Amino acid sequence: MDDKPNFINLKYDNALLNKSNNETIDLINNNKDLKEYLISFNVSKDVILNSLPAIKRYYFNVSKCKNCDGLLNCKKEDKGISSYLSLTYDGKSLEDNLCPCKYLRVILNLLKNIQYCSYDRQDCFEKYYQVGKAIKNNSNVDTSFVYLARLSYSLLKGKYTQDNFVKGLYLVSENLNAENLFQGMTFLAAKMNVNTAIAKASDLFNNLASYDHSIVDEALEILEKIKDVPILFLTELGFEKKSTIIKDTYLIPFLMSRQGKGKITFISSFYSINELGDLYYKDRKSKELLSNTLNKIVEERKIIDIPFF
Repeated sequence: MDDKPNFINLKYDNALLNKSNNETIDLINNNKDLKEYLISFNVSKDVILNSLPAIKRYYFNVSKCKNCDGLLNCKKEDKGISSYLSLTYDGKSLEDNLCPCKYLRVILNLLKNIQYCSYDRQDCFEKYYQVGKAIKNNSNVDTSFVYLARLSYSLLKGKYTQDNFVKGLYLVSENLNAENLFQGMTFLAAKMNVNTAIAKASDLFNNLASYDHSIVDEALEILEKIKDVPILFLTELGFEKKSTIIKDTYLIPFLMSRQGKGKITFISSFYSINELGDLYYKDRKSKELLSNTLNKIVEERKIIDIPFF
Protein backbone atom coordinates (compact mmCIF):
# COMPACT_ATOMS: atom_id res chain seq x y z
CA MET A 1 0.00 0.00 0.00
CA ASP A 2 1.26 3.51 -0.78
CA ASP A 3 2.44 5.14 2.45
CA LYS A 4 1.70 8.76 1.40
CA PRO A 5 -0.52 10.52 3.98
CA ASN A 6 -3.43 10.76 1.58
CA PHE A 7 -3.65 6.95 1.58
CA ILE A 8 -3.26 6.21 5.29
CA ASN A 9 -4.45 7.06 8.73
CA LEU A 10 -1.46 7.60 10.95
CA LYS A 11 -1.15 5.14 13.81
CA TYR A 12 0.98 5.25 16.89
CA ASP A 13 2.68 2.89 19.28
CA ASN A 14 3.07 3.96 22.88
CA ALA A 15 6.33 2.09 23.04
CA LEU A 16 7.79 4.16 20.23
CA LEU A 17 6.19 7.58 20.55
CA ASN A 18 5.78 9.89 23.51
CA LYS A 19 2.47 11.29 24.65
CA SER A 20 2.91 14.62 22.85
CA ASN A 21 3.55 12.93 19.50
CA ASN A 22 0.58 10.61 20.01
CA GLU A 23 -1.61 13.66 20.60
CA THR A 24 -0.31 15.22 17.39
CA ILE A 25 -1.18 12.06 15.43
CA ASP A 26 -4.71 12.18 16.82
CA LEU A 27 -4.83 15.84 15.84
CA ILE A 28 -3.84 15.05 12.24
CA ASN A 29 -6.31 12.21 11.93
CA ASN A 30 -9.18 14.28 13.30
CA ASN A 31 -8.49 17.58 11.55
CA LYS A 32 -9.40 17.63 7.87
CA ASP A 33 -7.72 20.95 7.04
CA LEU A 34 -4.47 19.99 8.72
CA LYS A 35 -4.42 16.61 7.07
CA GLU A 36 -5.06 18.09 3.62
CA TYR A 37 -2.28 20.61 4.19
CA LEU A 38 0.14 17.78 5.00
CA ILE A 39 -1.05 15.80 1.98
CA SER A 40 -0.14 18.75 -0.23
CA PHE A 41 3.56 18.14 0.53
CA ASN A 42 3.31 14.70 -1.08
CA VAL A 43 5.76 13.13 1.35
CA SER A 44 5.95 9.69 2.99
CA LYS A 45 4.49 8.62 6.30
CA ASP A 46 7.99 8.51 7.78
CA VAL A 47 8.52 12.18 6.94
CA ILE A 48 5.28 13.06 8.71
CA LEU A 49 6.23 11.00 11.76
CA ASN A 50 9.64 12.69 11.84
CA SER A 51 7.91 16.07 11.81
CA LEU A 52 5.36 15.73 14.60
CA PRO A 53 6.83 18.37 16.97
CA ALA A 54 7.03 20.91 14.13
CA ILE A 55 3.51 20.06 12.97
CA LYS A 56 2.17 20.56 16.48
CA ARG A 57 3.89 23.97 16.82
CA TYR A 58 2.56 25.01 13.43
CA TYR A 59 -0.98 23.93 14.23
CA PHE A 60 -1.24 25.69 17.57
CA ASN A 61 0.23 28.85 16.07
CA VAL A 62 -2.22 29.08 13.17
CA SER A 63 -5.18 27.86 15.24
CA LYS A 64 -4.96 31.11 17.22
CA CYS A 65 -5.63 32.93 13.95
CA LYS A 66 -9.06 31.33 13.59
CA ASN A 67 -11.81 33.97 13.60
CA CYS A 68 -9.13 36.66 13.33
CA ASP A 69 -10.40 40.14 14.22
CA GLY A 70 -7.51 42.16 12.83
CA LEU A 71 -3.97 42.89 13.92
CA LEU A 72 -4.75 45.14 16.88
CA ASN A 73 -6.98 42.46 18.43
CA CYS A 74 -4.48 39.67 17.82
CA LYS A 75 -4.40 37.37 20.85
CA LYS A 76 -0.83 36.22 20.30
CA GLU A 77 2.09 37.45 22.34
CA ASP A 78 3.88 38.24 19.05
CA LYS A 79 1.08 40.03 17.25
CA GLY A 80 0.71 39.30 13.58
CA ILE A 81 3.16 36.40 13.51
CA SER A 82 1.91 33.27 11.80
CA SER A 83 3.77 30.19 10.57
CA TYR A 84 4.02 27.69 7.74
CA LEU A 85 5.63 24.31 7.14
CA SER A 86 8.38 23.56 4.63
CA LEU A 87 10.41 20.52 3.69
CA THR A 88 13.91 20.44 5.13
CA TYR A 89 16.92 20.48 2.82
CA ASP A 90 17.52 16.76 3.22
CA GLY A 91 13.84 16.00 2.60
CA LYS A 92 13.54 13.87 5.73
CA SER A 93 11.15 16.08 7.70
CA LEU A 94 9.04 19.21 7.73
CA GLU A 95 10.00 22.28 9.71
CA ASP A 96 7.85 25.14 10.99
CA ASN A 97 8.77 28.70 10.04
CA LEU A 98 7.55 32.00 11.43
CA CYS A 99 6.18 34.64 9.07
CA PRO A 100 4.04 37.80 9.18
CA CYS A 101 0.30 37.26 8.72
CA LYS A 102 -1.53 38.91 5.83
CA TYR A 103 -2.53 41.87 7.99
CA LEU A 104 0.97 42.46 9.32
CA ARG A 105 2.41 42.24 5.79
CA VAL A 106 0.22 45.17 4.73
CA ILE A 107 1.32 47.21 7.76
CA LEU A 108 5.00 46.41 7.25
CA ASN A 109 4.74 47.50 3.64
CA LEU A 110 3.18 50.84 4.64
CA LEU A 111 5.82 51.37 7.34
CA LYS A 112 8.46 51.43 4.61
CA ASN A 113 7.20 54.96 3.86
CA ILE A 114 8.61 56.08 7.23
CA GLN A 115 12.15 57.05 6.26
CA TYR A 116 13.36 57.57 9.82
CA CYS A 117 11.74 56.84 13.17
CA SER A 118 12.98 57.55 16.69
CA TYR A 119 10.30 55.17 17.94
CA ASP A 120 9.31 51.62 17.12
CA ARG A 121 7.60 51.88 13.73
CA GLN A 122 4.86 49.46 14.74
CA ASP A 123 4.13 51.68 17.76
CA CYS A 124 3.17 54.38 15.26
CA PHE A 125 0.59 51.99 13.81
CA GLU A 126 -0.84 51.29 17.27
CA LYS A 127 -0.86 55.01 18.16
CA TYR A 128 -2.79 55.70 14.96
CA TYR A 129 -5.64 53.50 16.14
CA GLN A 130 -5.39 54.76 19.72
CA VAL A 131 -5.74 58.32 18.46
CA GLY A 132 -8.77 57.29 16.40
CA LYS A 133 -10.29 55.61 19.44
CA ALA A 134 -9.67 58.68 21.59
CA ILE A 135 -11.40 60.86 18.99
CA LYS A 136 -14.35 58.49 18.73
CA ASN A 137 -14.78 58.15 22.50
CA ASN A 138 -14.62 61.92 22.99
CA SER A 139 -16.49 63.03 19.88
CA ASN A 140 -19.05 64.93 21.97
CA VAL A 141 -16.50 66.39 24.37
CA ASP A 142 -14.81 69.74 23.82
CA THR A 143 -11.13 68.79 24.18
CA SER A 144 -8.08 70.42 22.66
CA PHE A 145 -6.62 66.98 21.88
CA VAL A 146 -9.58 65.91 19.73
CA TYR A 147 -9.67 69.28 17.99
CA LEU A 148 -5.94 69.26 17.24
CA ALA A 149 -6.02 65.63 16.13
CA ARG A 150 -8.68 66.52 13.59
CA LEU A 151 -6.75 69.62 12.57
CA SER A 152 -3.58 67.55 12.06
CA TYR A 153 -5.51 65.16 9.87
CA SER A 154 -6.95 68.03 7.83
CA LEU A 155 -3.50 69.54 7.33
CA LEU A 156 -2.07 66.24 6.12
CA LYS A 157 -4.91 65.74 3.66
CA GLY A 158 -4.94 69.39 2.60
CA LYS A 159 -1.25 69.42 1.78
CA TYR A 160 -1.98 67.26 -1.24
CA THR A 161 -5.06 69.08 -2.50
CA GLN A 162 -3.49 72.52 -2.90
CA ASP A 163 -0.22 73.86 -4.26
CA ASN A 164 0.50 76.62 -1.76
CA PHE A 165 2.62 76.09 1.34
CA VAL A 166 0.74 74.60 4.28
CA LYS A 167 1.81 75.46 7.80
CA GLY A 168 2.38 72.62 10.18
CA LEU A 169 1.58 72.65 13.88
CA TYR A 170 3.71 73.45 16.89
CA LEU A 171 2.00 71.61 19.72
CA VAL A 172 2.84 72.48 23.30
CA SER A 173 1.93 69.74 25.77
CA GLU A 174 2.82 69.14 29.39
CA ASN A 175 2.40 65.40 28.87
CA LEU A 176 2.91 62.94 26.00
CA ASN A 177 -0.37 63.71 24.22
CA ALA A 178 1.31 65.69 21.42
CA GLU A 179 4.11 63.15 21.00
CA ASN A 180 1.67 60.25 20.85
CA LEU A 181 -0.58 62.15 18.46
CA PHE A 182 2.33 62.74 16.09
CA GLN A 183 3.30 59.08 16.18
CA GLY A 184 -0.23 58.25 15.05
CA MET A 185 -0.13 60.95 12.37
CA THR A 186 3.16 59.52 11.11
CA PHE A 187 1.41 56.26 10.33
CA LEU A 188 -1.46 58.18 8.72
CA ALA A 189 1.05 59.85 6.38
CA ALA A 190 2.58 56.45 5.61
CA LYS A 191 -0.91 55.07 4.98
CA MET A 192 -1.38 57.88 2.45
CA ASN A 193 1.73 56.49 0.69
CA VAL A 194 3.69 59.64 1.48
CA ASN A 195 7.33 59.51 2.55
CA THR A 196 7.53 60.76 6.11
CA ALA A 197 9.74 60.71 9.21
CA ILE A 198 9.41 61.23 12.94
CA ALA A 199 12.44 62.20 14.99
CA LYS A 200 13.15 63.28 18.52
CA ALA A 201 15.15 66.51 18.37
CA SER A 202 17.83 64.99 20.58
CA ASP A 203 18.15 61.94 18.30
CA LEU A 204 18.42 64.13 15.22
CA PHE A 205 20.78 66.87 16.37
CA ASN A 206 22.81 65.88 19.45
CA ASN A 207 25.35 63.76 17.61
CA LEU A 208 26.15 66.67 15.30
CA ALA A 209 28.08 68.26 18.16
CA SER A 210 30.21 65.15 18.74
CA TYR A 211 34.01 65.27 18.53
CA ASP A 212 33.93 61.88 16.81
CA HIS A 213 33.79 62.52 13.05
CA SER A 214 32.25 59.13 12.31
CA ILE A 215 29.34 59.92 14.65
CA VAL A 216 28.88 63.33 13.03
CA ASP A 217 28.96 61.77 9.55
CA GLU A 218 26.28 59.25 10.55
CA ALA A 219 24.11 62.05 11.97
CA LEU A 220 24.54 64.08 8.77
CA GLU A 221 23.44 61.08 6.72
CA ILE A 222 20.20 60.88 8.71
CA LEU A 223 19.65 64.63 8.34
CA GLU A 224 20.24 64.40 4.59
CA LYS A 225 17.86 61.45 4.32
CA ILE A 226 14.91 63.26 5.90
CA LYS A 227 15.51 66.93 5.11
CA ASP A 228 13.20 66.81 2.09
CA VAL A 229 10.56 64.31 3.18
CA PRO A 230 7.14 65.82 2.40
CA ILE A 231 5.99 65.45 6.01
CA LEU A 232 8.26 65.59 9.06
CA PHE A 233 7.33 65.24 12.72
CA LEU A 234 9.93 66.69 15.10
CA THR A 235 9.25 65.83 18.74
CA GLU A 236 10.64 66.93 22.11
CA LEU A 237 12.11 70.15 20.70
CA GLY A 238 14.08 71.81 23.47
CA PHE A 239 15.49 68.56 24.84
CA GLU A 240 18.44 68.56 22.44
CA LYS A 241 21.80 70.06 23.38
CA LYS A 242 21.82 73.85 23.31
CA SER A 243 25.23 74.30 21.68
CA THR A 244 25.64 77.04 19.09
CA ILE A 245 26.60 74.56 16.38
CA ILE A 246 23.37 72.65 16.84
CA LYS A 247 21.07 75.68 17.00
CA ASP A 248 22.62 77.98 14.41
CA THR A 249 24.44 75.62 12.05
CA TYR A 250 21.89 72.82 11.81
CA LEU A 251 18.50 73.25 13.54
CA ILE A 252 17.39 76.70 12.32
CA PRO A 253 18.78 76.31 8.75
CA PHE A 254 17.19 72.85 8.58
CA LEU A 255 13.75 74.21 9.44
CA MET A 256 14.12 77.24 7.15
CA SER A 257 15.18 75.01 4.27
CA ARG A 258 12.07 72.86 4.66
CA GLN A 259 9.84 75.92 4.73
CA GLY A 260 11.51 77.30 1.61
CA LYS A 261 10.86 74.05 -0.25
CA GLY A 262 7.21 73.89 0.82
CA LYS A 263 7.63 70.87 3.09
CA ILE A 264 5.22 70.52 5.99
CA THR A 265 6.71 70.19 9.47
CA PHE A 266 4.98 69.31 12.73
CA ILE A 267 6.74 70.05 16.01
CA SER A 268 5.93 69.04 19.57
CA SER A 269 7.55 70.47 22.69
CA PHE A 270 7.07 70.95 26.39
CA TYR A 271 8.00 74.61 25.80
CA SER A 272 6.12 77.38 24.00
CA ILE A 273 7.94 79.16 21.19
CA ASN A 274 8.72 82.11 23.49
CA GLU A 275 9.96 79.76 26.22
CA LEU A 276 12.11 77.99 23.65
CA GLY A 277 13.68 81.32 22.69
CA ASP A 278 14.53 82.01 26.33
CA LEU A 279 16.00 78.51 26.60
CA TYR A 280 18.18 78.92 23.49
CA TYR A 281 19.34 82.54 23.56
CA LYS A 282 20.07 85.45 25.87
CA ASP A 283 19.89 88.29 23.33
CA ARG A 284 16.57 89.57 22.05
CA LYS A 285 17.58 89.58 18.38
CA SER A 286 18.29 85.84 18.34
CA LYS A 287 15.08 85.12 20.21
CA GLU A 288 13.10 87.10 17.63
CA LEU A 289 14.82 85.30 14.76
CA LEU A 290 13.89 81.92 16.22
CA SER A 291 10.32 83.03 16.86
CA ASN A 292 9.92 84.47 13.36
CA THR A 293 11.37 81.31 11.79
CA LEU A 294 9.05 78.98 13.68
CA ASN A 295 5.98 81.15 13.16
CA LYS A 296 6.56 81.02 9.40
CA ILE A 297 6.42 77.24 9.27
CA VAL A 298 4.09 76.26 12.11
CA GLU A 299 1.03 77.43 13.95
CA GLU A 300 1.42 77.23 17.73
CA ARG A 301 -1.30 75.48 19.69
CA LYS A 302 -1.46 73.99 23.16
CA ILE A 303 -2.93 70.67 24.33
CA ILE A 304 -4.32 71.23 27.79
CA ASP A 305 -5.99 67.87 28.35
CA ILE A 306 -5.06 65.09 30.76
CA PRO A 307 -3.08 62.23 29.14
CA PHE A 308 -5.15 60.18 26.66
CA PHE A 309 -2.74 57.25 26.56
